[in-house]
Amino acid sequence: MNKVLLVVLSFCFFTYSYSQVVPTVVPTACGTDPLYADSSLGVWPDTTDNIPCTRPNVGYKTILQVKVPLDAGDIDAALAGNNIIEARVKDVDGLPGGMVVQVNSAAWAGGGQGCAVLTGQTSALGTHNISINTEGDIDVGNGNVATEAITFGGYKLVVDNACTTPPVTVSEVAKHGFALGQNSPNPSGDNTWIEVESIVNGSAAFVVYNMLGEAVFQRNFGMTAGKNVIQVITQDYPTGLYTYTIEMNGKKLSKKMIVNR
Repeated sequence: MNKVLLVVLSFCFFTYSYSQVVPTVVPTACGTDPLYADSSLGVWPDTTDNIPCTRPNVGYKTILQVKVPLDAGDIDAALAGNNIIEARVKDVDGLPGGMVVQVNSAAWAGGGQGCAVLTGQTSALGTHNISINTEGDIDVGNGNVATEAITFGGYKLVVDNACTTPPVTVSEVAKHGFALGQNSPNPSGDNTWIEVESIVNGSAAFVVYNMLGEAVFQRNFGMTAGKNVIQVITQDYPTGLYTYTIEMNGKKLSKKMIVNR
């Protein structure tokens, strides 16, 4: 689809020192998204959408999709016409304690896709500025290989007790007596949270369905007037599209969510 990368990339070329490596990058299994297969380069979510927030001391997982350019000129015009052999994530600066970045491969081929997972849990409240430090090997001809380091900056991870799903609309609450928010994060990894706002106390039936219409999770919850948050543990759900519904006082609302593992 030839998506244009919206993120502002801070390309910092420097000589890499191995003493800078910290244990924040470890292997994992995550799936690449074919949506970005025909992009030239990029990291998604970009710094416009940025990384979903998290609550303190709560398990967190979000997936970053990566497309490595084939032509090094996409990164540095002076290197145009030289192919990138492979690229690697070396370390990540600014992660709060308890958080790590996991990558699906030790190296991604030039022109190929990869993915990384930001996961863990932390008690460090605040806004954390994150930079992803990478390096790539470039074929510069005559059997020579040049290694260039690139930093992707501009990412922020907000750790806040107020982190929740996007606010629901007043009109939906007025119409139904309650409103169902979009799950966050979406796509979900191990956990996701769904906000339900109600104008009365009452009991609500909550169900998650897979694409075959089979209930994979169902429970009754006691709702209080105001905001309520439902946690759904999705770590055992296969990757795919799901529908979650809530029924209260004879009325039912539904939304879609994605699980990406």
